[in-house]
Formats: sequence, C-alpha cells, structure tokens
Amino acid sequence: MEPFGNGARTASTVFEFGIARFFLGVGESGNFPAAIKTVAEWFPQSERSFATGIFNSGANLGAIIAPLIVPWVTIHYGWHAAFLVTGVFSALWIALWFIKYRKPANHPTLTGAELRYIYKEAAEQMGPSTPWLKLLSYRQTWAFTIGKFLTDPIWWFYLFWLPDFFSKRFTLTYLISDYHLSSSTTHQL
Repeated sequence: MEPFGNGARTASTVFEFGIARFFLGVGESGNFPAAIKTVAEWFPQSERSFATGIFNSGANLGAIIAPLIVPWVTIHYGWHAAFLVTGVFSALWIALWFIKYRKPANHPTLTGAELRYIYKEAAEQMGPSTPWLKLLSYRQTWAFTIGKFLTDPIWWFYLFWLPDFFSKRFTLTYLISDYHLSSSTTHQL
C-alpha cells in the first residue's frame, strides 16, 4: 500500500530516474561549500575546525539514520514513498534555513561584543577575494575536478552494486521488524 498514490510515481523509467538523480546531484552539490561558508561567517578562525567537525558529523549521522528509516518506508509504502519522505525532510530543512538563517551582521539577537569576537581574527588577515572564473586557471582546480569526475562514478557504482552482489552471491539479506534493522545470512561469508 502506498499512501501517496500514483502521484508519487514521478520516475517510471531508468532514464527518468537518471534525470531525477542528476537534479538531486545538482541540488546537493552546494551543501558542503555552503556549510563551510556558514562556518566561516559565524565562527572565529580559531574555532572553525571544531565547527566543521560538528556539521560533518551531522552528515555522517544522517548516513547512519537513513539506512534505518528508508528500508522501513520502502517495505511498508514502496520505493516512491522513500524518496518522498527524504525529500520532505530536505524541504523542511531548507524552509527552516531560509526562515531562520541570517549572517552575523544581520542577526537580530547578536550583540556587538559577539560580532567583534567572530570577526576579530578575520579583520587582521583580510586579503583580496578570487573571482570564480579565475579558479579555472589553476592546475589544482583541474586536478581536483578531474579526480572527482573519474573516481565518483566508481564509488557510487560500488555503493549501489555491492548490496545486490552480496545478496546474490552470499545470500545476505536485510530484515526489518519493529523499526530496527538486523542482518541475516544463510551461510557465513
């Protein structure tokens, strides 16, 4: 039973699913750069590594929680609902972010002392900014971009192919009951 009905069936072919996944990637791509920018705006330089560690651990926590929730939703309501549930969480997060987030200089409850604390180190080391197009002239930019272009497809292939391989080759399956995920195998690996 799918509570969302046929309206949730937005992708019915591999090509349509590929297009949806492409746009998900386009939307996802700004996530970590935006998080780094937020940390740079809200934390003094001496505290940025700790703040980056906190948001990075939040992303890892999501990677732990999602495999517990998504299979349950998929089994009970179908794979379309799993996409909708994760999409709704994302949309709520974005809405909350747009409503609540302000730069420190524009934040209504931030005091002058707090603002000076955030910016005191930045004022001492302020340098010229680099235009985005100029980044394309650096070899390091191309090395990183080409490396990601060549390795990410391999990573995602294994990420999505390995569960099916383990299931067929080693009869590894996942059972969901009462909100917890437990693995069962018919023979040892």
